[in-house]
Amino acid sequence: MNQLLGEEIFDVCVVGAGPAGLTVALECEAAGLSVLLLEAGDVGSSVPVPALRAAHILDTARHASLDVATRNGLGGTSAVWGGRCVPFDDVDFQVRPFVPHSGWPIAQRDLDRWCLKAADYLQCGDSGFVLPLENWPNRSDLCVDTVERLSSHPRLGQRFAEKLRTSPKLKLRLEHLVADLEIDESGDSVRAVKIKDKSSSQISARARTFVLACGGLHTTRLLLKLQQMWPERFGGEDGALGRYYMGHLTGAIATISLQDPSDVRRFDYSRDKDHHWFRRRFTLPSTTQLQHQICNIAFWLGNPPLHDPSHGSAAASSIYLGIRTLGRKSVPTEFFALHGDASDQIRGHIRNILANPVDAGAGIARAVAYRMTTDELRPFFLRNRRGRYALHYHSEQIPNPVNRVKMVGDEPCRSRMSINFKFSEEDALSVIRGHEILDSALRKSGKGYLTYWKPREERLEQVLEQARDGYHQIGCARMSDSENKGVVDRDCRVYGFRNLYLASTAVFPTSGQANPTFLAVALAGRLADHLRRNAVH
Repeated sequence: MNQLLGEEIFDVCVVGAGPAGLTVALECEAAGLSVLLLEAGDVGSSVPVPALRAAHILDTARHASLDVATRNGLGGTSAVWGGRCVPFDDVDFQVRPFVPHSGWPIAQRDLDRWCLKAADYLQCGDSGFVLPLENWPNRSDLCVDTVERLSSHPRLGQRFAEKLRTSPKLKLRLEHLVADLEIDESGDSVRAVKIKDKSSSQISARARTFVLACGGLHTTRLLLKLQQMWPERFGGEDGALGRYYMGHLTGAIATISLQDPSDVRRFDYSRDKDHHWFRRRFTLPSTTQLQHQICNIAFWLGNPPLHDPSHGSAAASSIYLGIRTLGRKSVPTEFFALHGDASDQIRGHIRNILANPVDAGAGIARAVAYRMTTDELRPFFLRNRRGRYALHYHSEQIPNPVNRVKMVGDEPCRSRMSINFKFSEEDALSVIRGHEILDSALRKSGKGYLTYWKPREERLEQVLEQARDGYHQIGCARMSDSENKGVVDRDCRVYGFRNLYLASTAVFPTSGQANPTFLAVALAGRLADHLRRNAVH
């Protein structure tokens, strides 16, 4: 028989201490509820989730290794998070005929209050995500008023460790891995969670309400294990659980040339009144997306490929030659990720440096300073006199029920997760059409133009070759007003259970153009308020 983790029955048990789990736990604690927060890792640990190590990824070219994409420990994946905070757009919640399986049971307005809460938890500033750009032509087919913000304290485990340790209403238990859920006799409630601690002892913890917040894949895995014991749950083999697995398409296929090179200052990183970093992006209004039937997409300026001296930047050329001299292992990823494989043109780099040796020296100085600084959150970005930059994109992936995770194996105790994740031609074609619309809008406004790196007939393959995710882990337990089409309802309660909820990117029905952390924390705050209002002591 399992040993009980104390005799107390908590109001809420939260499984997982990543950004969403911490938000639910701390908000419930602030509301006066007794909370048990279980985390498989330790305070300072930042290791892959052990329960996912045996997972089989069918296409490793499209899905990142789970040793890279998952993290145990207080703070979860925030230990390696880049801090990018971006809200979803109104269009992301709508049913769009050209995006199969789109539509949320809630709207953006239902989350406005909780987006403010998310901005506070993630420390990205309260100045909002829409900042009108002055002296830029107004166009109905292009938006330059939206920004992404960077968290000033992205390591949430470090930030909240002391508060968790001293809270009178919240008990944190580290190195407690939840292995299974224990269902009561009625079959519609979770009675306890079964835990393995660091000594491998089998213990249980009881609560009135349970919240799974242990990452998109691990949260899904716990539900799939439940389904192995009760195959009819969640719609059975043909149900939504484990299906519609999504991420984002990211990469660069073109150079953006600004007609006025000084306009780069508008799209470089800046600080707001409270010294939070933000960056302006190009996006396409919902009317444009609906008219052209394309998925949501965002663009931003990045460093040009350093290996190509046509960028004309003495700073970039000096950094590139420095990389060649020092080798990739001695420089940060931010630098060598920009180093392409085209044939070297050393003379071109030397000409750039000789044309502006002061800029070349400044580039090396900036690179060294960036390398030596440990608390700088702003990504490395170099301006250049020609106004030419790599155009990076971050695009929505269409929900596809074929993209699926499931448990394989004859026995539940020996089964492992199988991940079938891929991108479609429709995903890539939408990216290409988005570039074409942006190029047309820039040319008509006289503000710039795009130059593609490959001919038209090769761009589809180029986008698909770059497409890779597995970090965002969206959609495997989607939200729906219909039990036949989803896993959780609009309050993130798992269908078929009275007291089981999810705080995870797994509940997103669509992926949008935004990184998912900000919305996951907003939804977690909304869930905590629901639990407060419906608490039974």
